[in-house]
Amino acid sequence: MDLRAISVEDVRRAIALHEELGQEEFLRRYGFGPPRSYGLVVDGRTYPSKAIVGVAHEFATGSPLTSAEFNGGRGQTVPVLESLGFVVTDSVRASNEQAYMLLWNPENYIWPEDDRLGILTATMSGNTYMERWSIYANSTKVRIGDRVFLRKTGHQPRGIVASGIVSGSPVADAHWADIEGRPTTYVDIDWDAMVEPEDVLDLSDLAEEHPSSAWAAPGGGARIPEEARDALESAWDSHVDEVLSSYRANTESEPSHEQEIRVRYGQAVVKIRRHQREFRKMLLNKLLHECEFPGCGITSVEVLDAAHIVPDAEGGQATLDNGLLLCANHHRAMDKMLMRYVGDGEFKWADGVVPF
Repeated sequence: MDLRAISVEDVRRAIALHEELGQEEFLRRYGFGPPRSYGLVVDGRTYPSKAIVGVAHEFATGSPLTSAEFNGGRGQTVPVLESLGFVVTDSVRASNEQAYMLLWNPENYIWPEDDRLGILTATMSGNTYMERWSIYANSTKVRIGDRVFLRKTGHQPRGIVASGIVSGSPVADAHWADIEGRPTTYVDIDWDAMVEPEDVLDLSDLAEEHPSSAWAAPGGGARIPEEARDALESAWDSHVDEVLSSYRANTESEPSHEQEIRVRYGQAVVKIRRHQREFRKMLLNKLLHECEFPGCGITSVEVLDAAHIVPDAEGGQATLDNGLLLCANHHRAMDKMLMRYVGDGEFKWADGVVPF
């Protein structure tokens, strides 16, 4: 890696390729996830700064950089671009996007290891990982595209352990702790960054500089005020880059038993996700851009999933005949066998399930 070899012309060639391919294909081709907070501003348009630098490195040296090989934000990406005279913004979100604080107390909820490691390995490879999480306050206000941060509570250390984007509308379901008669609201989250529980971002300094009830709210879903959110985004981005650098350094050394498991699992996750992206791209090219569940009405490409009619785990192929475009909620319902596709655009719900 030689970031110093990148020139202004290399960056502009990467931007031109981004324009030619479109952002979704550009990020997919080079293995980058959507930008978390920083964007490269050129001629009034905003581009994914880290991905642009990774591709510019290929024009400069002949070898592209993957997301896992260098840091974004103020760690490496921003200084490189600013040294070349480019403008980088620390806000790439939509003007109406809100941010909320979700909670995780390991003493009350044991996070399934497959999911937790799935998010961690996706983070290290620049991908996202979808999972459902509970929300209490503002459950009727949260919208697809909103930003969420996950605060670890309970025993020390306490602080931010993950971040993501809301990818599904709120749904009510049984309480995660199996408390009878007490339903809970959940949202699907595309987690984009995570650290190990012992490496959380401490919020003490942020709480002192930007007082807000969100830092210590007892229930998940507190809205994070704009100014506090900007400070949190910047601190979190720098923290994630620093922590991931240490993870990569440890993995490159003689791995422990735990690290070997994580590496093998990470390789499997990346392989599956690449396959899924190709499947989704094929369906988007061939099918109407809408959730195929009758009456759903969701047409936003950003939240349409590629669903297997016969599950991948049961030998179902990634073919047009075995594929459906579904919103995240109806896709999850199929994965959890709450409903199944019976053909000709019809679905059948499992006994006892209330259709939604």
